[in-house]
This record gives sequence, C-alpha cells and structure tokens, in this order.
Amino acid sequence: MTGVPPAIEPSTARRMWQLLETIHAVVYFAPEVLDAYTAVGLKGFWMGYFAGRSAPLGAASPEVVTAK
Repeated sequence: MTGVPPAIEPSTARRMWQLLETIHAVVYFAPEVLDAYTAVGLKGFWMGYFAGRSAPLGAASPEVVTAK
C-alpha cells in the first residue's frame, strides 16, 4: 500500500462532475457562504473562492492552490 488512491476513469470523473456540480456551485454564490467567509476575515469573493477550493488540499502553498 503506497497511500496513493487508485486512478479514476475519466468517464467516471466526468459523470461525478455532471451529477454534483450544481450542488457544488451553491457554495460559491450563496450569500450565507460569503457572510461566513467575511466573518473569518476573508475579504471579497475571490478570497473565499480560493479558500473553499483549496480547503480539501489541507495546508497548501499558494503555488499549489493556483497551479493549473
């Protein structure tokens, strides 16, 4: 066991995206979410957006968070 998860077939990943994106997108545009980001000191939409997108990565550098 290497600790590396098994690869996901691209078709499976695409299907998951199609099923979950609508729910996932709510966190970027709900006013309650922006209020929560503001309450913890994040300023503006983009700080909250990148914080929310990068949170699953754990402690990650800016280079990792903004990598393409």
